[in-house]
Amino acid sequence: MKLGFGSGACYRMFQSPEQRCNREYIDLLSQSGKASCIELMCHDEADLDYLLQAKDIDLSKFSYISVHAPASPYAADDKFNHILRQFRELTRKFPIRNIVFHPDTVLDWSVFEGYQDLPISIENMDERKQFGKTVEDIQSILSKHSFGLTLDLQHCFDNDPTMQLAGQFQTIFADRIVQYHLSGYEPEFLHYPLYKTRQDEIMAALRYPNLPVIIESTFDSYDEPTQELDYITNFYRQSIKSAM
Repeated sequence: MKLGFGSGACYRMFQSPEQRCNREYIDLLSQSGKASCIELMCHDEADLDYLLQAKDIDLSKFSYISVHAPASPYAADDKFNHILRQFRELTRKFPIRNIVFHPDTVLDWSVFEGYQDLPISIENMDERKQFGKTVEDIQSILSKHSFGLTLDLQHCFDNDPTMQLAGQFQTIFADRIVQYHLSGYEPEFLHYPLYKTRQDEIMAALRYPNLPVIIESTFDSYDEPTQELDYITNFYRQSIKSAM
C-alpha cells in the first residue's frame, strides 16, 4: 500500500512551519522509507508562503506528495486567485499529485475555472459541518466540476459508525476517488491514532488499497507514528491474507 502521514501529524509538538518541514521531522514522517506518501498541511497562508520560500525542504523520500489547502472562506476574488496561483507555483517546486479543499469553505466555485491544470480534489466533511457530509452534497459539486475526491474514512465514521456511508461514497464515486484520509476518532482530538482507538471498522471500509492513503492521526510523542504505521500495516497485511 501507498501509506504516509500528513505533515500536521505532530502539530502539538512541532507548531511552526519551520519545525514541520525540517530534516528531523521529515525523517520522522518517512519512517526510514516505510512511509512513501506525505501530505503537506497548510493551516493558513503563512504555511503556504513558507513552503514556497524555503530552500531546504527535501521530500525526495516520498513517491507521492499531496497538499491540504487552508480551510478559509474562498470567493472569486483577488485573495483566492492569489492562493491558487501560489498552489500552481508549488506544483512546479514539488511533484504535487493532489490539492485537497474543504467544500464547506468554498463560497464561489467559479474561481477554479481558470486553474484546471491543478490536481484539485474535495474532501467529505465530518458531522460538525453544515455541508459536504453526504453523498448528495459531494455529488452536487463533482457533477459540475472535474475534481477528484479525497475520501476521509474517519469523517464517514463520524457521520455513520456503521460505515455504510463509506461504502456508498466508494460505490458512487469509484472513478473519482484519488486519495484516502485515515485515522481513528476521539471526541476531544477528532483525528486520533487507530492503534489507541482500535476502530478497525474504519480501516476495513477501505475498498481501493491501490490508492494513496494519508494517515491523519495526531501524536504527542516521537514513537507514536511508528506504532500507528505498524498497526495499520499489520491490519491490512492480515486482511490480505484472510482474503486469499
